Amino acid sequence: MTITTIITTLIGTNTYIIHKDNQALVIDPGSNDHKINDYLNDNNLDLLGILLTHGHFDHIGGVSHLANKYNSKIFLHELDFELVIDPLKNGSNLYSRNPVTIEKDLELIKLESNLRLGDFDIRVIHTPGHTKGSVAYLIENNLFSGDTLFKRAYGRYDLYGGDKVKLTTSLNKLLKLDKNIKVYPGHGDTTFIKDELNLIVY
Repeated sequence: MTITTIITTLIGTNTYIIHKDNQALVIDPGSNDHKINDYLNDNNLDLLGILLTHGHFDHIGGVSHLANKYNSKIFLHELDFELVIDPLKNGSNLYSRNPVTIEKDLELIKLESNLRLGDFDIRVIHTPGHTKGSVAYLIENNLFSGDTLFKRAYGRYDLYGGDKVKLTTSLNKLLKLDKNIKVYPGHGDTTFIKDELNLIVY
């Protein structure tokens, strides 16, 4: 399995392209960055699905373009649906030049579940706290943690739907995973679970 990081948006969102053979997933396409399309096309990849860790504008800006171009499914936790249809709640009215929404149908994830897309087995872990419907995706030994867990840090809980207590609980849940799991966060550098065990929410 190959994991490629493409940094999108002015605030440096990590968009991840994961592929095996010619099957691909895209996690959090933050903008219509041509590098995402170029990578998919140059490697002759079939985009099976777009996985969203949460509904903030800097993680969903490129979703509609990709979904239309590749006719791919979009996965989002049901508790963040209100964000992707409301530019005020997803932050794009405040922090972006253009309001961002997703107008296409979505595959809404309920609670926690396992997804099977092509050759990918995906464990969905609900991690509320940054938003109500934040999730992390565990694929093989790789955790795509969105804005819940960063390298030596954690996500904000002062935005719409944020909750410090729930974020603390979610972080504790993630830090109980296998210590050798590699973490791919929504912003910044990768890390490992074992290197974040002393993380404290202030």
